Amino acid sequence: MINISPKECASRIKQTIKDTIKEKGVAPSLAIINTLETPATSAYIKGKLKDAGEVGIEAEVIKIDEFISIGELLRIIKTLPHNAIIVQLPLH
Repeated sequence: MINISPKECASRIKQTIKDTIKEKGVAPSLAIINTLETPATSAYIKGKLKDAGEVGIEAEVIKIDEFISIGELLRIIKTLPHNAIIVQLPLH
């Protein structure tokens, strides 16, 4: 039987990302768009921010109204200068 450690796998992946960022000399950035403040979403976002920080990715949480229209959400996304964008669900 093969014993796989999720923590060890995550650590290796994070180190690879960190090394690549350093090697390429880039400054990647992440926008996390969030509508709801629930314990679950807060914990999930906190983990994303922690992981991003550990590998050298600038991360920002952008709070928007939970009843935003899809059109308005897309307009906001198009204006963001970040390399990566996560829309944290749920949306109404």
